Amino acid sequence: PPKLGSLRSASSRGWGIFHPALMADFTTSRNTARVEPPRPQPREKVVPPPEGISRLIEEAAKTPILRLVILAMHTGMRRGELLALRWYCVDLEKGFVKVEWSLQRVDGQIVIDKPKSKKSRRVVPIDEEAVEMLRRMRETSKYDLVFHRGDGTPLDPSTVTHQFARIAERAGFKGMRFHDQRHIYATYALLAGVDLRVVQELLGHEDISTTANTYTHVLEDLKSDAAKMIASVLPKTGKRQTSAKPPKNEETES
Repeated sequence: PPKLGSLRSASSRGWGIFHPALMADFTTSRNTARVEPPRPQPREKVVPPPEGISRLIEEAAKTPILRLVILAMHTGMRRGELLALRWYCVDLEKGFVKVEWSLQRVDGQIVIDKPKSKKSRRVVPIDEEAVEMLRRMRETSKYDLVFHRGDGTPLDPSTVTHQFARIAERAGFKGMRFHDQRHIYATYALLAGVDLRVVQELLGHEDISTTANTYTHVLEDLKSDAAKMIASVLPKTGKRQTSAKPPKNEETES
């Protein structure tokens, strides 16, 4: 079967007229305009339980990217944001980092530039464990970048991706991506009771619908928990009252 990439490429050359929806009737050009190429299915998120996260940290401790992994889980920052993090953006006294830069590979070259959206430029609080880790790193750092190759030059994002993939596989989570640490952060934040809008701000999502759609499964679990919490504080009616038939002339309000 044709690969998704080839279908997307074909769409620019009139792919729409071969779509099954148009095979019965493609008498007007307007029909073709209505057809969109198939969209890639979102990849399944991997969010390990607490014991699984511990295994990830244990495996990461055997590699040079342990501190990068820890900060990723503690901030939900994107890979490029972490690799571009500079010390002047880290406030160890107040306990936060400012996301002002992003690193990516463009035409084979590593480029550090401003994030594309305003929401991505944000302030992310860091907990005591992350603060202490960064403080120890700062004491011995001679360079501007927080994470580097040892000589102040940026880490290669592809190398980091492959290193984390090996860490995840050894921890029992084959197929887990570096980006999934962002999902770990958001999922556990929501489960801890952090408001959805606050999670949106922390992740740097442009709008709250992106956050809600991404973590629908978590929100459904929270709804179930909410129902149980509400039931726990309501007075118990008892079996006799709930099984009794209402009077014939009783009207029910909608």
